[in-house]
Amino acid sequence: MADVIFLERRGVPAAAICTAALRASADAMAAIQGAPGYRYAVVPHPVSSLDDEGLRTHAKLAGPQVLDILRGIDTEPAPNARGASSGTPGTAGTSGTGA
Repeated sequence: MADVIFLERRGVPAAAICTAALRASADAMAAIQGAPGYRYAVVPHPVSSLDDEGLRTHAKLAGPQVLDILRGIDTEPAPNARGASSGTPGTAGTSGTGA
């Protein structure tokens, strides 16, 4: 999350992808970086144990979210990427912190 915010502050379009289980950590990191509410793509957890087909499925979920973030379109992640965490999934703000 910090790297993506760092890149955007330097004018490089970027988008973070986070698993649903790690949303609280992503939100906290964004806040620490001075970008509370920063928006990122959300995919189901876990990722590390997925086979090739599972990774393709996650990529298909993340792709449209990443494109929307880069285009500045405010949308929510795919319903099956939401996980059990609270809050509004994938709307951790908007891309481009303006800082």
